[in-house]
Amino acid sequence: MAYEDHIEAVVPARGARLNAHGNLPAGQIQRALSNIGAQQDRAQNSTDGSRKRSARAARYFVPKPGQLSPGVWKRQGKRLTKFLSFTDRLPRYGARFDMEGHGRIVAAREMPGRMRAAIRKAFSTAR
Repeated sequence: MAYEDHIEAVVPARGARLNAHGNLPAGQIQRALSNIGAQQDRAQNSTDGSRKRSARAARYFVPKPGQLSPGVWKRQGKRLTKFLSFTDRLPRYGARFDMEGHGRIVAAREMPGRMRAAIRKAFSTAR
């Protein structure tokens, strides 16, 4: 993908459709990469023929500097939506779920009983 400016991170724009977990669907990412010619396997990039076969499908593109804000844009018919934003700063994400604390609670609750059951089974099957 040819882009002249510095990109530190690529983040979903407001126009991006996210799945139930807040992530971009893999199919949408693959279509965007294919349209802008950024697939590692060149055979997976869109060609003029494949674009003609799917005339109604959304088209993804990276505008030239100064035309639109930096990112990947999606054109569907006459509608233009920003799909991904390029930024020169890393995004900051905070913890939403205390995985370690929750793990300790579950381990303290479940471990004694499961350990007793495993020891009982080990003794009952010992030769």
